[in-house]
This record gives sequence, C-alpha cells and structure tokens, in this order.
Amino acid sequence: MSSSEKNETKNGCCACCRCVCFHYRDGFAITGQVLSILAWLSSWVFVGTFVVSTVAFVMQQCLWCCRQKLSAMKATIVLSGLAGLLEIGTGLFVTFVWKSRAERYDFDTDYVMYCEPFTFYYVVGNRSRDRCDETLYSIICFVSGFLWLASFASMLTFYCSGRYARLEEQGEKEVVAQDVPEKDVEQGKSRAVVHDKYVG
Repeated sequence: MSSSEKNETKNGCCACCRCVCFHYRDGFAITGQVLSILAWLSSWVFVGTFVVSTVAFVMQQCLWCCRQKLSAMKATIVLSGLAGLLEIGTGLFVTFVWKSRAERYDFDTDYVMYCEPFTFYYVVGNRSRDRCDETLYSIICFVSGFLWLASFASMLTFYCSGRYARLEEQGEKEVVAQDVPEKDVEQGKSRAVVHDKYVG
C-alpha cells in the first residue's frame, strides 16, 4: 500500500488536508445547501437582501469542502434565517408600498410608473405610463424568502438533532487515528538514527 493510500480517511480525504472533503454527508445539510443555491439565485431584487444572502450562501457552500466550527455553524444558520426574513420583508414592501400605492390613495398620479429592482429606485407618476412590474418582483422576493427559510429549517434541524455533533466527533476521531501512525513512524525513524549513531 502506498503512502497516499494510507493517508486516505474514511471520507476519502487526505490526512494532510482536513478542509478539502465532503465531510457533512447528511440529508438535512445537503438539502439546506441546495436550497440556498436556489434562494441566492432569486435574491437580486434588492441590494441589501442580496448582500446578506450572498454571505449566507457562501458560508453554506463552504460546507461542501470545509468543516465548520460551532460558532461558524451557528452564524451560518442565523444568517440563513435572516436572509429569509429580509426577502419576505422586501416582498411586503414591494406589495404594500409600490403595488398598492394607487389603491390606497386612488389617484392616477400616485402609481409607481418606473422602478429599478436592485437599487430600489422608483418614480411616482401616471398609471398610463406604468413600467414597473411590482407583482413579478414581489413574487420573486417571496419565493426567495421561503427558500431561505426552508434552507434555514434544514440547517437548524441538522444542528439541533445532534447530527452536526456526531459528524464532528467522527471527524476528530479520524484525525487522531491518522496522527497516531504518523507519530509512530517519526519516533521509529528517530530511534533508528540514534541506533545508527550508537553503533557507528
């Protein structure tokens, strides 16, 4: 058996690189990560929610190849939930401030006739010139929000059910199991050197 084969762990990762591996092989964790991809792709309606979604997205995608400490895992879960709430809040803003503006005031000139979704710049004017698709933007926000909340629920279940703790414990045992043979080899080499010097 070659040295590279000896360094293979149960997860198929190299002993010298604890970060590059598919460590969290759990259905809830994988579901949360996949949902975060879909949620992030639809989180572009407002720049503020997009920034929070991007941070949560990156932290979740790091789970594919890196183990996270307890504090980082908690931050990932909290940011995922926050991103969901912000997306739903943005959808409500678009619905009640943009879409229903004319319905509340009942004036032709109180319609949001132009809007830029990412920067949230909008112009109020005559409804005959309405070029702002408020319904589409609000639906996108709600879809993104519910996807983020579903991802949050999956990651929270993964953490609270003890699955995260079990996988971390398993990972620590594998690291220790790899370190012991390496230390034995190093000690054996040092003893051989001392023996050679003594014999010589």
